Amino acid sequence: MEKVSIRSAVPEDAEILTGLESRCFPPQEAADAERIRERTARFADRYLILERNGKALACMGGCCSDEMHLTDDMYAQAWKHDAHGDWQMIFSVCTLPEAERQGCAARLIRAFQKRICEEGRRGLVLTCKPGMRSFYASFGFRDEGISASLHGGAVWHEMRWCPGDPAYAGDAGKPEMRAKIRAGYRHLRTQEMREADLRIRDRLLPFLRGRGGAVFLYRASGDEVSLQCLGERLLQEGVRVGVPRCAGHGIMECVEIDRDTTFHTGRYGLEEADSERVIPPGEIGTVLVPCVALDPDGYRLGQGGGYYDRFLPRTGALRVGVSYAWRIRPVPRSDHDIRMDLGVTDLEWMDWERGAGT
Repeated sequence: MEKVSIRSAVPEDAEILTGLESRCFPPQEAADAERIRERTARFADRYLILERNGKALACMGGCCSDEMHLTDDMYAQAWKHDAHGDWQMIFSVCTLPEAERQGCAARLIRAFQKRICEEGRRGLVLTCKPGMRSFYASFGFRDEGISASLHGGAVWHEMRWCPGDPAYAGDAGKPEMRAKIRAGYRHLRTQEMREADLRIRDRLLPFLRGRGGAVFLYRASGDEVSLQCLGERLLQEGVRVGVPRCAGHGIMECVEIDRDTTFHTGRYGLEEADSERVIPPGEIGTVLVPCVALDPDGYRLGQGGGYYDRFLPRTGALRVGVSYAWRIRPVPRSDHDIRMDLGVTDLEWMDWERGAGT
């Protein structure tokens, strides 16, 4: 199984960080080896490195400062780092080209947000090109307009994230978060989503083969992970499969399907099976739950109808949140939200039954 980990950099990682910068940015924007050595000598621990099976795929970091804005002199003068500074500056977020669209940057951003909260700093500050504003906004960063930076001769926007932003508190923050996540990934191509769907299928298939009870999977809507190929394979192998059917406002039931089942558009615009074979909740072994976003602690952001929050307490089935890796992030929580037992993405499994990622 692939092992993905995030660690703080050490001074000896200067060569790794230099290599990542050089592959991810044009020469006029990338920090050279000398500048990286100066930074790692003073604040190596303010860089995070994401590795898969021991290979560095991405990094993110910069100095700390009491100044509120990220200025060009901070890039060049490592001595400006203040270990007790209120603001964590992010000089760069680098992902190797072959690892793009796999959630590496998202994991690093979440890790830094968690660290900032633990350290009690005021927040994160970075600059990005105009086309990346919606991406960072989906993590709660706010666009403060065009930066004074002339770095690399490009136009940059300054983005700021602060813990406890009221826009992300409780139920009130959920609609805004859904909108920002969706806006942040409209640039993804259909083929990239398809490839991610297949990686998730390949993770789920061997896991579900060995479990008892029916598999309750959903029919994807909009930008949710598609499980259609998974359902077809399970049916071919003789696994009992069910899908949702709306039984009233906010209420759903699980109906059994087979390889010949046809579907129609239901009352809320979702695909429903032409089947009357209801599977009792007690006969379900695993529920695959769609997620607009999935929290590192196991909570999910759904479409907002509350169907799964009402259904899941009725069954003792294993709850598996299904999400793209780039949508793993802290989500607003309410008292009625239900924690998943496991999470699966195109990048990894997460296990909250045992309290650890796998």
